[in-house]
Amino acid sequence: TWLYNAVGTNSAGPYISYNSTVFSNSSINLVLEFYRIPRAPLTNYTPTALALPATTVTPPSTNGTAVTKSLMTTNGFLIEFPATIGRTYTIIYADGPSFTNWLAAQPSIVAPANRVQWIDSGPPKTISSNSPSRFYRVQEAQ
Repeated sequence: TWLYNAVGTNSAGPYISYNSTVFSNSSINLVLEFYRIPRAPLTNYTPTALALPATTVTPPSTNGTAVTKSLMTTNGFLIEFPATIGRTYTIIYADGPSFTNWLAAQPSIVAPANRVQWIDSGPPKTISSNSPSRFYRVQEAQ
């Protein structure tokens, strides 16, 4: 069993990151995606939360991989893009087409095939927004 949407691993094991503020007396629901062989219920799992200092992220370039399909699903918003097997891709998202206040979805993904489908299912991948629209770019790691 492993945490599929982990952004990294440390001495305590795999971890996720929620890159936004959680205000006092508020909460946020995070979707943890586990991969388990054989497919069976996950038991005896206790998550731990830690507050960490904010980090800065390098702005994405204006070029990237084209999103070739996008649609709303019952689980979130799906995008599809061509990929090179084994290459790493970061999904960049923003509330406006100018991408002035962009964010990077967590974690970046390694392409398992020559086409990738990715679903924005909300936290911890992406931050919830009050905006009625969201725009996506796909950036291949250098």
